[in-house]
Amino acid sequence: MAPHLMTPTMVNALARVSLQAGQLATARDPFPLQRATLLLAPRFSMENPARSLARISHSIWQFAGIGKGARTAAGRERVPVTSMDIGVLEESQRILENAAADLDLSLDTDVLDAAGGAGDEAVPVSLLRGYEATVPQASAGKVRRRQVRATQSTRRRRKEQHLLSLEELEAQDREVQEEMRNLEIRRALYHSEMVHVDAKIAALEATKAQLEQGLLQVREEELELEDEQQGLAELLELQRHRRAMPGGRGLDVTTVLPTGSSRRWKGPVFLPSEHDELPQGAAFMTLPCGTGPVTALDLSEPYGTLISAALDDAVRVWDLSTGEDVGRLRGHTDTVKCLQVEDELCVSGSLDSSCRVWDLRRVDAFEAACAARIDGHDADAENPCVRTLEGHSRGITALYFDAHTLVTGAADKTLRQWDLETGQCVLTMDILWAMSNAGTPALERSAPPELGLSTTQFTGPFSYPMPPYEDGSWEMYTDFVGGVQFWNYALASGSGDGGVRLWDLRTGQAHRTLQGHTAPVTCLQFDETHLVSGALDRTIRIWDLRTGRVCDTLSYANPVTALQFDSRKIVAAVGACALDVYNRTSEKHSALATHGHTAPAEHVRYMDRYALSGGRDSCIKVWSL
Repeated sequence: MAPHLMTPTMVNALARVSLQAGQLATARDPFPLQRATLLLAPRFSMENPARSLARISHSIWQFAGIGKGARTAAGRERVPVTSMDIGVLEESQRILENAAADLDLSLDTDVLDAAGGAGDEAVPVSLLRGYEATVPQASAGKVRRRQVRATQSTRRRRKEQHLLSLEELEAQDREVQEEMRNLEIRRALYHSEMVHVDAKIAALEATKAQLEQGLLQVREEELELEDEQQGLAELLELQRHRRAMPGGRGLDVTTVLPTGSSRRWKGPVFLPSEHDELPQGAAFMTLPCGTGPVTALDLSEPYGTLISAALDDAVRVWDLSTGEDVGRLRGHTDTVKCLQVEDELCVSGSLDSSCRVWDLRRVDAFEAACAARIDGHDADAENPCVRTLEGHSRGITALYFDAHTLVTGAADKTLRQWDLETGQCVLTMDILWAMSNAGTPALERSAPPELGLSTTQFTGPFSYPMPPYEDGSWEMYTDFVGGVQFWNYALASGSGDGGVRLWDLRTGQAHRTLQGHTAPVTCLQFDETHLVSGALDRTIRIWDLRTGRVCDTLSYANPVTALQFDSRKIVAAVGACALDVYNRTSEKHSALATHGHTAPAEHVRYMDRYALSGGRDSCIKVWSL
């Protein structure tokens, strides 16, 4: 409150005190000259508001005529003195006896010099001293000295002999020293103001950062609600369609929903309440898968059924609610490289050049029958393998199915479309033919020059040396088709020449190639507006399907082997033990590493806040996102 006490009224009162300084020697006041000096000299300080208030109150009491029985100029009697007025008077007398030593520090220029060289520390400057150093009258001496020097120059030109007296020179020297002290005070004041401004700017920047984080959180919640709204809209449309059908009764607990793919879009999953208590970004379950690296995995739903495949090991069926291995899918004669699970249906592709379709509802009964036959009992059960699809001449490395349509990609450099109801191949697409018969300028050069390969060099067995993983290990990459996905009649494929091709399933023709990767494409996924692809060139590229151009590129230190994305994030296996999670809203990366893999992770799959990863350490990790 001290700065607010120096109002114009108070300043005028102090001016009246100075006019009465010659009449202060009275019996009531033993310290008249000291009081006038303290109030009017530059050594007056407002650093101690209570002490300064006591001085001002006592001065006004003594010198402005405020006292018991005092009268104004109009003859009216002033307000009587109260006990509080007497207390202030007595206390001010005691304070003034010890104030001189304290007030000497308020004009100590050595302190200002030391503080000025100390950096950002604030310099204490008294209120009245700062006022005297900054008012326009502080530079009046400079103007006067200039006038004197101008007069001296005129006299010298006139050859008049006139020199300033010793007293005048000493007075000017004192004025210069006083102005130097004023400059030091002004420098300290400016520095102090800058420190305060910097602190305010820092506080505003921190507040802005908090607000930006709040906006990002709102955006993420908005995207989550949009996903949920999309899922509800699909269910509402199906409900209305069933109600409109003759004899329709709508959806109930006995209604079987049509099987669809969860890779293109999956709405929010309502997880068990126990999942909310799990630490985020940590693996809370580990599933051992034999002795070889995990080659493929997929799940039906969180805490549902998991299907996994590993090198030199059978295809395993897991119950994720308990973490138990509940059965095997027997039939393939070589390593399974790709698989997909939707509800109770599983499709797997193997290096034995075949695809098998599995009914997961038969696994328990078939495993029980196998165990009974081992024990010597007669038992019979339906084989979970309901169909075998053969047509490729080499190993199948990528597949995708939705409803009754399946598309596979194999090392024979072809893509095949299958009808799951009949088991027939209805379309074959030759990637080499698309590479050599480009129909648009975008397809004139299929293999980027960085690969050092031509179209004719892809006719034999394909292999490409992988960049080393985080632990320094590497191997030859032999999957010519790294990933496929379709929606309606639109098909996307990523291949060993580094190209991402867009096909029309009605004609079997590639109508566009997205060029940008400089190494084989290992994985891809797309939605309504974007396609995301990962490759051995250590990058993930986000393509705008409307323009065919790359709108963002994520670079890593190791090759990208798997990814999955939604409207909020991209989860990827990037050649390290930890999984990378890229927040598409905040554009920041985070890692899933707590209780994670001991060797690089190569496969990833997630639904909502529930993720799985398979690594070269022969383990599957279950994560809470």
